[in-house]
Amino acid sequence: MRRTTYQQDLKKYPSRLESSTVPDGLRIAGRSTSLTPAQRGFTIVELLVALTVFSLVLLLCLVALIQIGRMFYKGISLSRTQEVARSIATDINNDLVLSKGIVEVGTDAGSNLSWYCISGHRYTYELGKKLGTDAAAGVRRDSLVNNSACSPIVSGAAELDTNVYSDQTKEYLSDGMRVNMFDIQNCASGLCTVQVRVLFGEDDLFMSDTTPLPSNPTATDYALVSSQPDARCTGTLSSSQFCATADVSTSVYKRF
Repeated sequence: MRRTTYQQDLKKYPSRLESSTVPDGLRIAGRSTSLTPAQRGFTIVELLVALTVFSLVLLLCLVALIQIGRMFYKGISLSRTQEVARSIATDINNDLVLSKGIVEVGTDAGSNLSWYCISGHRYTYELGKKLGTDAAAGVRRDSLVNNSACSPIVSGAAELDTNVYSDQTKEYLSDGMRVNMFDIQNCASGLCTVQVRVLFGEDDLFMSDTTPLPSNPTATDYALVSSQPDARCTGTLSSSQFCATADVSTSVYKRF
């Protein structure tokens, strides 16, 4: 007796076999039944599209986080620089209120330091020099012994100066900061104007309108630009997140 195949049985009994024994999706005699979405799964093209969209979303999130981080560090640098500038101006104003006069001694030829003596205190500064690498003193406040006369700096170090209390020396600037303007004017009329400008950042993070950089700047060119009174941070956030400037200008009447 000849044994029939499944396809031959299907030809003889199509309705019975298709309704009872043939599962969905099985190809039979050149035909196939339709699959449900749960049975079909994802095609390679659909997976590639999904991965592409997911990657773009992650990339956008990463860019946003980087920008937020830069703005955060920019805010910290700016806040610290402004706090230092305000602290210098406030102490000078307080001394000027009680001062009977100001003595500007000048500049020490050996260290390029300049100073003001106001109401028993000496303010020592070096313009345009970054504290920690270029300057011995950024802006330093010494207390004069018994209100002694304003005297020149000794080797740029307060602890070697017998005319000041070495344990009452205050340095306003932090490493990486510099003062580009430190000026007290018009005190002869009784109304003093105080101008302080503090910068924070490396030399190559600044630009100046009065002293533009050459096409191929060197370290000396960057140092010159960063020491200018109008030096400011470069415009891009990526390069200026660790750069800040702060300007304080106040007027105060002397009591005496």
